[in-house]
Amino acid sequence: MNTAKIQLAALAAAALLLAACGSKKEEVVQETVEKIQEREGVPVVVSKAQIRKLEQVRLFSGAVEGHLQKSVYAAQPEEIKEILVQVGDVVAKDQIVAKLDRNGNTATARQMDAQYKVTKANVERVRELYKAGGVSKQQLDEAEAGLAALEAQKDAVDRMMEIRSPIAGVVTDVYVRQGNVAVVGRDEHPLLQVADISKMVLTIPVTGGDIHYFKKGKKAKVRVADQTVEGTVTKVPMAASAASRLFNVEISFNNSKKLLRPGMFVQAEVALSSQDAVSAENDAFVVRGDSVVIFKVDGDQAFPVRVKKGATAGAYTAFEGQVNPGDMIAVDGMSLLKEGSTKVKIVSGD
Repeated sequence: MNTAKIQLAALAAAALLLAACGSKKEEVVQETVEKIQEREGVPVVVSKAQIRKLEQVRLFSGAVEGHLQKSVYAAQPEEIKEILVQVGDVVAKDQIVAKLDRNGNTATARQMDAQYKVTKANVERVRELYKAGGVSKQQLDEAEAGLAALEAQKDAVDRMMEIRSPIAGVVTDVYVRQGNVAVVGRDEHPLLQVADISKMVLTIPVTGGDIHYFKKGKKAKVRVADQTVEGTVTKVPMAASAASRLFNVEISFNNSKKLLRPGMFVQAEVALSSQDAVSAENDAFVVRGDSVVIFKVDGDQAFPVRVKKGATAGAYTAFEGQVNPGDMIAVDGMSLLKEGSTKVKIVSGD
């Protein structure tokens, strides 16, 4: 209930009183609102001063990333023959995710295939000759050792033509299409991105004035799709970034429900400080001259008490003054209260 409504109610009460006292021939003596309030009391809404847990909550924005993310690159500048995955696919470490054309511009794979074919055929002939007694055991061993060495080289070439995932995770981006030519040796041209999203990381910029609130293990939370994901501060740098002069604090979130996705913009709620303090509703505080006061209500009397305001958290503000937990204080109608004791009528509240 606001002050305007209280005044309106008082005026209505005065009108009813005058109507009841009037008659056809009697002179009606009007009674002012001030007189009614003096007799009945100034209408006020009250609330109790209480010890509450007040948290100073701050919002920090940023984009989350997988706690482990890897870009996948090609080792040969060949045409991409196949892309075997798409965004959202779960992949294992070393799983083949794309293949390059073995018959493309570079001769590495073609030469290796031809050399391996010839060498393997020669070894088969040496084995037959050995069975017939045409060559010695040493000659056979040398031929097979050469084939084994070539197979190791072929395996290395095969791995260059078969693009594998460096980690287990989820494909978060595919940057190329089948038929594109892979670019080699440039970090800005990956084929795709894989992330382990079982745990997500949010990096937030923190000012020098706030960094002392942050310690490893401090709790945080983000809200996604009407659900809350809990997180913990896992990295607090000792020095600010030279470029921004801000401290890049990392918060890690357990993402077992897969609510968070790499690149998703979120707002993290972090309680910078917390205290148990005597507090009152924010509307209870009134500036009178150079002082801040609240009106303590005792029975049908209200009188101002000078207080010192503390931290505000949500709808409540901590304060220090001659008010105890459980005391009634006015939270609406204070504009009509005097500097000294004022008779009041409680119309709503605790």
